[in-house]
Amino acid sequence: MSSVSTPLPRPRSYAKTTITARNPHIAVHRQWMIRSYTFTFIFVSSRLPIPAPTRLSDAQFVIFLFMLVAVSLILPDLYFSWRELTHRRA
Repeated sequence: MSSVSTPLPRPRSYAKTTITARNPHIAVHRQWMIRSYTFTFIFVSSRLPIPAPTRLSDAQFVIFLFMLVAVSLILPDLYFSWRELTHRRA
């Protein structure tokens, strides 16, 4: 029986989110929580059952994981700065 290690929360990230939540920096805390959820999505989606006809090889699975990491890094920042990216400056 092989054991699968569960990633532990990073102490710095946990401390940063806790400190920003306790101080009146709710918007910053919200941003860190959204980033945290996107990284949690990596672990959830990488363990979803893949249908039999589309089984991925090891190399394809690594590419899939890198794509998930890239998406989880890019999407929250796009979400936070969407207004600045889409509106014209005067």
